[in-house]
Amino acid sequence: MTKRVLVSAVVVAAVVVGCVAANALSRPRQDGPLRTNSTFNVSFPLAGDEVFVWGTNLPWDGDPAVGDIRIDSIEPVGTRGVDVLGLVLNNSVLPPDGICLSYGNRVAVSFPPPEVPTREVSGAVLSAAAGKACASQPSVLVGVRRSANSSTGRIDALRMLYHHRGTAYELVMPYGLYICPGQADAQGRRVPCTGFGSPTP
Repeated sequence: MTKRVLVSAVVVAAVVVGCVAANALSRPRQDGPLRTNSTFNVSFPLAGDEVFVWGTNLPWDGDPAVGDIRIDSIEPVGTRGVDVLGLVLNNSVLPPDGICLSYGNRVAVSFPPPEVPTREVSGAVLSAAAGKACASQPSVLVGVRRSANSSTGRIDALRMLYHHRGTAYELVMPYGLYICPGQADAQGRRVPCTGFGSPTP
């Protein structure tokens, strides 16, 4: 009887170890080719009925040695006080000053902004063949609106899941958004937010 109990315990332990190992193997790795080396925060005063497009470039430089990246998803992390209307991708633009910029960080009529060419996040391929030109620099656009019962809101980070050469990876990008109450005056100017803070219901 004792021997049978010991055998059963060994079998159960083996199953538990196997499940733990399988779960560990199924999780996306965090040592992928995409990296961030800085924190970037945006704050913007927004009226309750306005839509804000938050845009940020993805950490991709079109390195042929890295090869293509396939994005599975991008999602906000630590969202409070804002309604997320969606996420799409577009490419950056090169204005006359020569600084490669995302379309985002502006008020829009709706989301996705109809005047901007966009594509779905899931399944998007970042192609190394496109090179490092500004027009090939991928940017994620996040549409937000202040929640009805919140005066301020925020997003702490963006989490991207992607595949590279058959392996799943995760990258948490420390890019944050803070929304405070405000609206444009007759000249289109807005009083800046005083800084990052916690939402106030």
